[in-house]
Amino acid sequence: MLSGTGRLLVSRLALEDGPLPRRLVETAFWPDLEQRTAARRLSRPLWRIRSHGSRRTAASSASASRPPATRSA
Repeated sequence: MLSGTGRLLVSRLALEDGPLPRRLVETAFWPDLEQRTAARRLSRPLWRIRSHGSRRTAASSASASRPPATRSA
């Protein structure tokens, strides 16, 4: 089961038409934290989403998104 942050992240990505810069996600979820700390906090839910077998997210060092096959037309 995903944490509250994981569920919010999946919901946020589902509403987007394209990739979101990781910095934008980090700032939206943890505005009061240093960038480095926020980046670590984002890595954990992304890892958990992928480890649960979800193919609904893709992540790189610069962005997070749904894979193209799951985006609506």
